[in-house]
Amino acid sequence: MAKDVGKTIYTVGNITKDVYLRLDARARKTYADERNVPWLSLPFDGSVQYYRGRKSVLGGSAVSTDVFKRFGLNPLVAGARLKFKNEYDLSAESELGAVYRYILVSGDQPAVFAPSDSELTFWEMPIEPPGVIYLDRACQLNLRQRGDIVKYLKEHQRVGLALWANSGTLKLPDYTDSLGGVEMVFVDVRDLGLPASEESAIKTVKKFHKLGTETVVVVDGGDIYASNKKQLLKVSWALDEHEQRNLFTGLTTDSLIGASFLGGYVLNRPLHECLLLAKYGVENADLEAARTIGWLSGRIAGKQHEVKIWQDTPQTNPDQTE
Repeated sequence: MAKDVGKTIYTVGNITKDVYLRLDARARKTYADERNVPWLSLPFDGSVQYYRGRKSVLGGSAVSTDVFKRFGLNPLVAGARLKFKNEYDLSAESELGAVYRYILVSGDQPAVFAPSDSELTFWEMPIEPPGVIYLDRACQLNLRQRGDIVKYLKEHQRVGLALWANSGTLKLPDYTDSLGGVEMVFVDVRDLGLPASEESAIKTVKKFHKLGTETVVVVDGGDIYASNKKQLLKVSWALDEHEQRNLFTGLTTDSLIGASFLGGYVLNRPLHECLLLAKYGVENADLEAARTIGWLSGRIAGKQHEVKIWQDTPQTNPDQTE
């Protein structure tokens, strides 16, 4: 992805409306297993069940949009009429077409109820060529849509492409075979059915470099790896005991990590700073708002020691990818 890309990021993905219901522990409808994970005992007999609190937030592509806005970028989402209540906060009108998810909370443990049939993401060509098209973590595309995106990118070769390599945006060869490679790929090893381990992460980095990807970012449990073929770096992250951060879903954390890293990249930050922005971005957000680039820049100052140089020149030999 060229470093002179414009600051408009055109996000393709689904906005979710996450409805949190905090169960009333006094109803004694939960019990804990041997791992201390709470389970819900719920009779479907017409009886009334109780919750103590309700909260609704926008998720999915709305999280990415919030991050980009707070980084001083120009975020657009395909098919969404985004409106802001003030400089940053998205208004309720931005949820039009949202995919609803219902999240039951017991103590500080959430259980997510999502549609069993994935909602197809809306795609339309941008009115003006953006700096980057970003197929985010909440993106679900069919074969025809992937072909349309490839066609658009061939016609607008200065537009960069960044995407999450999950079931909704792959097969990656749909892009790499036609475009000769992808500028940036984000991967959560859980989406590939791999265990969280350094071995899984490094194999994933090498695999996507072999496919022609310039920059690879791998979320591997509590670690984030990033490679630009010159260096392979690693940083660790963890959520504190902040009440709201305990309720982050995997979609929320991946969205924060991906958007923070990409936002830093578009702002011409070096690889290690993009990693630190991703780390501190996910660690310090809450359910309703990300942090601004100014706040994060202050936090990451002098924190380069937290980034581990894993390899200076990641190998991409096919014999070393398996």
